[in-house]
Amino acid sequence: MDFSKKEIKHIITERFPFLSKKDVECFLNITTYEKKKKKEIIVDVGNRSDQVFYILKGFVRGFIINELGQEKSILLRSEGYFVGDAEKLFYDLPQKYTYVAIKETHVLYLKYNDFESLALINPKIAQLLLNVFKEIIAAQSYRIESVILKNAKKRYLDFIEKKPDLLKEIDSKYIANFIGITPVSLSRIQKEIKGSSK
Repeated sequence: MDFSKKEIKHIITERFPFLSKKDVECFLNITTYEKKKKKEIIVDVGNRSDQVFYILKGFVRGFIINELGQEKSILLRSEGYFVGDAEKLFYDLPQKYTYVAIKETHVLYLKYNDFESLALINPKIAQLLLNVFKEIIAAQSYRIESVILKNAKKRYLDFIEKKPDLLKEIDSKYIANFIGITPVSLSRIQKEIKGSSK
């Protein structure tokens, strides 16, 4: 079922309580709402627009195709997150990643330039944009440290702790791909964890 404008306003107001009703209206005026079915593409590779999106409800997987033609998961996100390809936004390069809905997912699309322009004249929207940047930097820093410093088992345990809502929604092959191991290795780790908890 589609969200009504009233429901969308309620979600944004709840998630960003520092925004006034007027700020929420201003923000929603630069967005377009869409509902995506499971496995439907949200933004495709090669896209040249400065489009970003906000996940109102649902789950999203972002992946890139490597030189061997294999999908490599670079992002798994649940509701409450903004998603966009930084290189496309800041350097006007084609979109490198494909983002797909893991299950039925509701998103707000917006153009980054509109978001930035609104932030220049509205301090609360500027705060929202700054929060988005902080969240992205923190997530990327954590991901880099995780890959460099942690073994496969620790990366999986971190995944369980930080993204428990995704465990029931996403195929284990995508989880394995995201944490940088094979599905066989993930299965072995899961059995080991289950065995040690008895």
